[in-house]
Amino acid sequence: MKRPEIHREIGGDYRIAVCQFEPVFLDKQSNLGRMEDLAQRAVLGGARLVIFPECCVTGYAEGESVVEMARQAESVKGSDKGVSVQRLEKLSKDLEAQLIVGIPTFVNGSVYNSALHILPDRGVVSSYSKTHLWGTEGKVFAGGEEFSVRQGPAGLLGFLICYDLEFPEVARVLSLMGAQLLVVCTANMRPWEESQRVYARARAMENCVYVAIANCIGMFGSMNFFGGSIIVDPYGNVLAEAGTREAVLVADIDLELVKRAANETDYFNKRRTELYDALSELRHL
Repeated sequence: MKRPEIHREIGGDYRIAVCQFEPVFLDKQSNLGRMEDLAQRAVLGGARLVIFPECCVTGYAEGESVVEMARQAESVKGSDKGVSVQRLEKLSKDLEAQLIVGIPTFVNGSVYNSALHILPDRGVVSSYSKTHLWGTEGKVFAGGEEFSVRQGPAGLLGFLICYDLEFPEVARVLSLMGAQLLVVCTANMRPWEESQRVYARARAMENCVYVAIANCIGMFGSMNFFGGSIIVDPYGNVLAEAGTREAVLVADIDLELVKRAANETDYFNKRRTELYDALSELRHL
């Protein structure tokens, strides 16, 4: 894994939206149409950054169906750029808003569970690949090898996908790289409703950052996607939270609050990094 690049802090405030909906498995046209409607609602509400769930373009699956999901992977660059990716780039341009979208991607012969970051004037500027694979994902997806922090409408965004959130090291690395908002695309299912909420608040508080989670809803096979999409501020306060129905959550990102929380807790200055070498040396027995 490459050494993470450290970014400088960038100021300014903006509004985000988290979109929660029920993807139809392998029906890209239906899902993209729904996403267009939700994104339009979000932008009308003042959002400059719109966040969607994990693999929402194809719908998420486990077990044997994960193979079918992976077959729908698309290239994000060059002459082979996928039709869905092109449609999402057009949506971003038409709405003049940044998009974060979960989709399987195909890169250099490997398939990844990815979150695309799309800008109105540049199209796809980054593709974060899930680094911690869940369940049967490892049968078809390659694991990502680096973390990603990118420029948002203002300030910096750090990207996670679902299971990544359950590893505190990921959020800490992203925050040390300068992220002020952690964006989480997920397809989380019962019985982990409370876990998702706890992780969202804990990662926000321990890293003094905003956390925004976009989850799916609905049933596929034995999987019950519970929703519960959420936006949390750097003090762990819940700014917006969805139930089990389709929703567009909107909240304002105040970057001064990120700085204030970091100054008050002083977590980053008080860390004893000389004691943490065990993180890379010890293994659970």
